[in-house]
Amino acid sequence: MKYSFLIVLFFAARLVIAQPSPAYNLNFTDLATRWDEAIPLGNGQLGALIWKKKYHPAIPGPR
Repeated sequence: MKYSFLIVLFFAARLVIAQPSPAYNLNFTDLATRWDEAIPLGNGQLGALIWKKKYHPAIPGPR
């Protein structure tokens, strides 16, 4: 009986979908050609801007 709430909570949590719908996905056919067109990627502490420099992706490191 004392674990019944946890079991119900576990199965109720399985019904919730935490992923956004596919309508909100970003799809790009090509990399940005200038650094100010690049979209920042990261989690708030570590990030990167990725763009195309000549024929290879440019990924800058920390300064």
